[in-house]
Amino acid sequence: MLQHVDRRTRTGATHAVAVDGRSGAGKSTLAAAVVERLVAEGADVALLSMEGLYRGWDGLDAGVELFAREVLEPLAAGRQGSYRAWSWSTDRPGRRVLVPRTDLLVLDGVGSGAAVRGGVPATLVWLSAPAPVRQARALARDGATFAPHWDTWAAAERAHLGRERTQERADVRVELA
Repeated sequence: MLQHVDRRTRTGATHAVAVDGRSGAGKSTLAAAVVERLVAEGADVALLSMEGLYRGWDGLDAGVELFAREVLEPLAAGRQGSYRAWSWSTDRPGRRVLVPRTDLLVLDGVGSGAAVRGGVPATLVWLSAPAPVRQARALARDGATFAPHWDTWAAAERAHLGRERTQERADVRVELA
C-alpha cells in the first residue's frame, strides 16, 4: 500500500490517504501504522480521525460534508484547513482544530473515501472484516458508549457506503479476519 501512495505523492500538493470501511474493520490501527511508518521515513504527514467531524450518531454525512468544505477545499487551495470538532459528551460542536498543509494527510474513518472525491489528490484504502468480528472489536473498544447506537450507525454506514460505492472505488483493498 505504501508503494501505491509513494508513487502518487509527487504533485507538491497535499495528498490524502483515506482509510475507509465499516466500524470495527481496523481503520484506526492501519492508519496509525501507516503514519508511524511514513514519519519514520521522514515524510511530512498528519493523521486526522473522522470521529471528530461526525455530527453525533446521525451525523456521518454531515461530517463528510464538513470535512470536504472546511479541510479539503482550503488544503486544495494551498491554505490551512480547520473545523470545529464534535464534542460527543455535550452533543454539540466543540474546540477548533487546525489542519496544517502537509504533504500527506491520512484520514481514518467511515466516509473518508467520499470526503476525498475531489479537491486534493487521494488514495482510497478500503478495509473489510466479517460483521461479527467488526462488531466485537467496536464494542470492545467503545463498549457502553457505542452499544446503544450500533444499529443506527450501521444503517447510516450501509446507506452512505452503498450510495458512494466506496469499496468499488478503492485503490487498495484489505480484508482482515
